[in-house]
Amino acid sequence: MKKIIMVLVCMAQWNLWADVGDSIVKVSSGLCGRADKPYRGSGMLFQHEGKVWVVSSEHVVLHSNAENCHGIQLRDGKEFAAILKSADWGTGLALLEVMGVENLDLVPLEELKIAAALKHTATVILGYPYALSQLIEDSQGYVLSPSSPRHLMPGVEQVIEIHQAHGEFGMSGGSVFDKSTGAWLGVLSHQYLELVHGKRTQVESFPAFDDGASREVVEVQNHLLVIPSAFAKAWILESLAGRAPSFVRDPLLQWYKSPVVFAGGLKFEAVSTVSDAISVGGSEGIGGSEGIGGSEGIGGQPQPQMPAMIKVSTDNEHHSDWFLPERQEWVSKLVEATRGHRVVSLRGFAYRDANGKMQRKDAYSLEDFFFQLKHEPSYSPVGLKLGVDENDLSLRVKALQDCAAAIFKQSSALKEKVSDPATRELLGDIAELSEILGTDDWELVAISDVESLSDTKSEGVAQRSAWQALFSSYFDEAVEMMRQLYALRNSLKALKE
Repeated sequence: MKKIIMVLVCMAQWNLWADVGDSIVKVSSGLCGRADKPYRGSGMLFQHEGKVWVVSSEHVVLHSNAENCHGIQLRDGKEFAAILKSADWGTGLALLEVMGVENLDLVPLEELKIAAALKHTATVILGYPYALSQLIEDSQGYVLSPSSPRHLMPGVEQVIEIHQAHGEFGMSGGSVFDKSTGAWLGVLSHQYLELVHGKRTQVESFPAFDDGASREVVEVQNHLLVIPSAFAKAWILESLAGRAPSFVRDPLLQWYKSPVVFAGGLKFEAVSTVSDAISVGGSEGIGGSEGIGGSEGIGGQPQPQMPAMIKVSTDNEHHSDWFLPERQEWVSKLVEATRGHRVVSLRGFAYRDANGKMQRKDAYSLEDFFFQLKHEPSYSPVGLKLGVDENDLSLRVKALQDCAAAIFKQSSALKEKVSDPATRELLGDIAELSEILGTDDWELVAISDVESLSDTKSEGVAQRSAWQALFSSYFDEAVEMMRQLYALRNSLKALKE
């Protein structure tokens, strides 16, 4: 009788995950008209008011419907188009409406069974690896911390930290469930592959639910970070009601890995303190490699070695809601300070320690800056306003020349690696142009000169094939060079117009 009961329980659990698995889909995003959509992740379907929706991670979709197309793939291989409703860099979530889906038995959002994660809870994780259409189901993980602070999403208070679970590149946006009850625990967001020095370890002994024995956890690798289901559901309802995201990303800048976000009518960009032209902290990669299957560090974010400077300017194109009411007075002053094409450079924070002595605290990325802005109310951002006077002109020229120097170095080094004549010629032209822009004769270069070299759809067959060869064989270097050319063009445009 005992064996029969166990078999029935196992069959019930199998049916449960079989049904749940039908709601987990592969999410893709890319330029319209192209078969390949390089931004890929996972998501969970649900119904709301007669429509089908999918919730996913924001870093696996491009943040726009203009010129960008989104879609989902079911477990049986069927594909459907989707329209982006909202994507918020601050919360790490994205919501899309799925078009044309019929005859799917999906749970309505209001009936979705959610639960708060408890320490040591056994979990089931569902998601799709980047390169596969096969759903991965992992039931080996446990909740290490139900309220972990080890993340840098400014709009999220705490995340669920899971240990011993299987996570792969592409599974961001997938879902995590309570293994025993089937309740939805949250959305897979990021992972870190190595504990950060200086942080207290959370590794400990806890009971293993399968065999009841006490097990010492000695590995600290591959911790998964999950956005709690209660938070995700509340965000979904607010987005469906029309609330704007707190942070917006420009899809073109997403392609170029630029660490830029828009919030509260402002543009925030992280640049190196070594060179105002070199961006830092933005290696999220195609398809969201800062998420599941991504880089080392807190929340999958790479840890830059140098502090960042946050450049702030006016933004009149992107609609977003400022996420910190307690910092509203500060952001209002910032909006005023950036009027008339002025730029404010934020160089970390100032605060007084327990002895009343003034101290400085650096920020190492946009994520780090906004995280401190939210969680350290006594910290005051330190800003330097750059006007449109002669001093500002010299600073902008220096930024242009620093960017040109970086491109010259990169294109020259890459030229030594390639043998294709057309590709070598393109890299040589880029090096020559950047060399001129790095001198006092920069005014000789026209904006169109830079734009023509970065044109991947050029009428010239040789240049078009050269860019295709670079993206095929040296993808990361090609994307970085394209991003730098884009920054160079903007710097030159700001000086000439």
